[in-house]
Amino acid sequence: MKAYLAQPMDVLNDSLIFSVRMLFAFATAVFFSACITPLLTKLALAYKFVDQPDFTKEVVALGSNQRRVHLHPTPRVGGVGIVFAFMFSLLLWMQKTGLTAIIAPSLIEFFLGLIDDVKSLSSKLRLSIQTLAAVITVFIAELDITHLSITPIYIVNLPFAVGFVLSVFIIVCAINSINMVDGLDGLAIRFYEFFLKRA
Repeated sequence: MKAYLAQPMDVLNDSLIFSVRMLFAFATAVFFSACITPLLTKLALAYKFVDQPDFTKEVVALGSNQRRVHLHPTPRVGGVGIVFAFMFSLLLWMQKTGLTAIIAPSLIEFFLGLIDDVKSLSSKLRLSIQTLAAVITVFIAELDITHLSITPIYIVNLPFAVGFVLSVFIIVCAINSINMVDGLDGLAIRFYEFFLKRA
């Protein structure tokens, strides 16, 4: 009986430890991003690394179909502090989990976006680098899809190549879906919030 109960208890303990680590990782990331972001904001304003508004108050009153809704120059490096706080938190608390596998491809995506903010890159180049990052993620984290559950009793097993390509495709689509909504002020964070509440 003791041997029979040992395995479920081990699973429960591992799950509890993982949850605690995630909680500390989240708190650490929030703390450091809150500390770093104001400093980066001041630097961005000082060096004019800002996103200019599409219109003025007068145009807003008349109505406009522009995507940006801010009325003053807005710093474009807000994500820098968040990314580095997130990476630091992962390395600090999640080294013994598979989550560290996403650090390298995440940094590739981060620098791609940063460079694209400074100097617009072609869509083909962005798509190529995004695909590379997705391939690295699937390979390192072993995220290839092994099967599809059509119904609870009908499951289709996928060949490795098909599952790998499908996983890469889904990740690239997810990246670009966020990029598309990120152009409208405040929409991306609401997009994240919507799915996190339902996770």
